[in-house]
Amino acid sequence: MKKLMLAMSAAILAAPLAANAATASWTGPYVGINAGYGLGATSIDDQDCNISCSSQHFTPSGFTIGGGAGYNYQLGSALIGVEGDYNYIHAKTHVTSDWPSIYDINTKSYGTIRARAGLAMDRTLVYATAGLGIVNQDVTALEPNSNPALTPRYGFTRNATDVGLAAGVGAEYQESAHLRLKLEYLYVGLPAKTGIQDQYTCTTHTYCNYGVKSDINLVRVGLNYAF
Repeated sequence: MKKLMLAMSAAILAAPLAANAATASWTGPYVGINAGYGLGATSIDDQDCNISCSSQHFTPSGFTIGGGAGYNYQLGSALIGVEGDYNYIHAKTHVTSDWPSIYDINTKSYGTIRARAGLAMDRTLVYATAGLGIVNQDVTALEPNSNPALTPRYGFTRNATDVGLAAGVGAEYQESAHLRLKLEYLYVGLPAKTGIQDQYTCTTHTYCNYGVKSDINLVRVGLNYAF
């Protein structure tokens, strides 16, 4: 009888744990929303001393909000998956320096397509992620004439969408069978763009060229809905 009671007690104690484990599956599709803050870094290089005789560094930073979708596959405690997202970001800066020269940076949106790999510990998932980052950004650098009504002496405006690297780490927690809370750090880095030609009075392309390099560090919280 004593052995039977011990066995029954063990079964009663194990039942909630088994039920909890049953709800902690991570396999399947999901959609989600996220919000957070992006700290940007943009460098403008002018080796020919038209608008500046040194590289200029700026931090266009601000809030971000977006949404995405993905799919996880869990095998034991290991997890692999894929995720894509698209996000608006309000990251602007306006600076006057040197000659003086005028700089405007406006990072408007970004998206990522990434693989994920992690470790599932019941309701908690920790993961690393890497893939492609796509950023839409406007960059303007000018040396204006003394008369603002005249065409700037030197400079350029670049409106472009560039593809680079996205990588980061994160954690998720299953609040319920369908709702998951997420905290994530993500880095999006773009390759340097060189040979950007002056768009104003300079016509010597071997002399009037510029370079731009940008990246973003993002911290985001999110809510996913699993199907």
